[in-house]
Amino acid sequence: MLHILRHVDFFADLKEAELQNIAGYIQEVTFSADEQIFCEGEQGNCFYIIAQGRVEIMKQIREDLDEQAELKTFERYDYFGEMSLLENTVRSASAKSLTDTALLRLYKDDFLQVCLEHPHILFCLIQTISARLRHSNEQFARVVNSLIKKNKMAAIGSAAAKIVHDIKNPITVTILTAQLVESLHPETGKYMQKIIKQTETLNDMVREILDFARGEHICLDIQPNLMDDFLQDITESLEPLAKDLNVMLNTDNRVEAPVPFDARRMRRVVINIVRNAMEAMSEPGGIRIETDIEDDHCRLSIIDCGPGIPEDLLATIFEPFVTRGKKSGTGLGLAISQKIVADHNGRIKASNWENGARFDIWLPLNP
Repeated sequence: MLHILRHVDFFADLKEAELQNIAGYIQEVTFSADEQIFCEGEQGNCFYIIAQGRVEIMKQIREDLDEQAELKTFERYDYFGEMSLLENTVRSASAKSLTDTALLRLYKDDFLQVCLEHPHILFCLIQTISARLRHSNEQFARVVNSLIKKNKMAAIGSAAAKIVHDIKNPITVTILTAQLVESLHPETGKYMQKIIKQTETLNDMVREILDFARGEHICLDIQPNLMDDFLQDITESLEPLAKDLNVMLNTDNRVEAPVPFDARRMRRVVINIVRNAMEAMSEPGGIRIETDIEDDHCRLSIIDCGPGIPEDLLATIFEPFVTRGKKSGTGLGLAISQKIVADHNGRIKASNWENGARFDIWLPLNP
């Protein structure tokens, strides 16, 4: 027990005889894995030192939903429940053992007696509590921010579900009408197929938002794709916008063998990134899409000559609702793109280079 006490900061300066005196007040208790040590709202009258195992501290967020957030995980030599030593209030959080755990328990009355004998312990304890309160405030702010985003996603999911339902009939009518016109006037086939393709893209976009908001793992249609055909389809789709914005779009494919992925969903990823790059370029310039083999992956890179990505956005650019400089931006495009790539067991990275921004996507050759 004494070697455990020496690792506790407010006992560290005590002599051997003093530690032995304190050990006389301490009880050893054990808890099984996933066992509750104390619950939020209970009256607190002791604190604990971890001799072995791990303990999780949880804070209740919403009582009606029994929703809790993790505040901190403590390990050997850490201590918790110390607030009960200074105030006669109930526990402000819950504690449970994550593993089989051995604890040293010291009751409040015994701790006060120890402090009378060694007053500097109380000062060390106040310093510790101050540091922990600061950490808890920061952690709680992060939890609240996460819940705000979660609630936003729930609202978007609800709206997207309604939109999917509402636009289903007009989309179906549009596609059927285009097919009818094509059958009556075959010479319009090229234009009707564009209408059908763009209408289906609209439907896919709304469904992607719905899937993302629900946090669902999308069902992919993995097929072998020739990268020349894939890149040609993208450039044809973006050609009108590129011409309108005076942007030169180039491709460089170095992958000859077919690459397995869901072409329709990856098309949305690439088009979304390229459109972002086009809209960010205030002056005429170029965007290059290149592919190559890197280890056991196909690397697809989108490189532009724009202003680059602000450094303060690089770390959070794939998070929901992160957007800047786009009046009509939702901040969901890159978050959805990252999810699609992740569902392919791939990865995506954003970075800056000397002349603009760069996005690299790695897709496994053997998914």
